[in-house]
Amino acid sequence: MAKPITWTANITGKGYTPCEVSISGPSTSKYAYAALSAQYPGAKVYNVRRDTAAIQEEWEDTLEKSGANKGGSSAEAINTTSSQSSGGGYELDLGSALGLGALIIGGVGIWFAWMLLPLVTGIGGLFAGYKYSSKYSVNVNFHLRMWLVLGSAILGATGGYMVGDKVHEFTGMSSMNNTEQVQQAK
Repeated sequence: MAKPITWTANITGKGYTPCEVSISGPSTSKYAYAALSAQYPGAKVYNVRRDTAAIQEEWEDTLEKSGANKGGSSAEAINTTSSQSSGGGYELDLGSALGLGALIIGGVGIWFAWMLLPLVTGIGGLFAGYKYSSKYSVNVNFHLRMWLVLGSAILGATGGYMVGDKVHEFTGMSSMNNTEQVQQAK
């Protein structure tokens, strides 16, 4: 005969002091909720869950019945069954594969962003030049304003590209530096 399942829940409200209560017998949390609601009328029943001590006891009973607990503790029995593998080498599980894939994709993404740094800083300079020159030249003649916006956008883009390329040059990856080396090799 199987032991009855023990459920634990919290109750409060309608004259009840907030506390934790237990009930044995119901097969699901839904039935345990209904039984506790009937046992404590008007109380708010919440957090219905299996009793952890009962779960541990069931686990130990299962280990004893399976014979896995002979000659050692339950931790030793679990370790001996899980460490046996037929390959003898490294096993790649789904979590490791996903982690390795995310690491590779992240590395390629960082490399791609690094290579596009001069382009991104150039576009950023273009945007900044346009944004601030149009903001501060609102009351200026239209043609003068367009020349100011165009000139500052070009200067911003050039400056941004140069900043990005200087960062690359500092690390030895400059496109300007590579061009000079190619010309010297000819």
